[in-house]
Amino acid sequence: GEDGELLVAVGPDGELLGTITVVQAGSPLSEIAQPGEAELRHLATAPAARGRGVGKALVEAAIEAARAAGARRIVLSTLPTMTVAHRLYEARGFVRVPERDWEPAPNYPLLVFQLEL
Repeated sequence: GEDGELLVAVGPDGELLGTITVVQAGSPLSEIAQPGEAELRHLATAPAARGRGVGKALVEAAIEAARAAGARRIVLSTLPTMTVAHRLYEARGFVRVPERDWEPAPNYPLLVFQLEL
């Protein structure tokens, strides 16, 4: 819908392998996107699908969806412990923007990455 776009990866047997959500600035689902930015939310892959390129494929599809929606930059928040995801984002060209890091709750820091389109 207009609030966001849910992308899913489905296996050959119809099993759900992973999801990612792309939201535009101003959407109720957006947490940090500013005008001209899209935000990636909730990248998740099924445990059985890990290491099979599912996350990478979802991020690629999300980048294309953000570009198609006219975004000039993509931003995302991630937990410091999600190092596998950090490597995936960095391999795709996302860079850390520490000045945008934030805490939605006390002692719950989130790191921000961005990609210029």
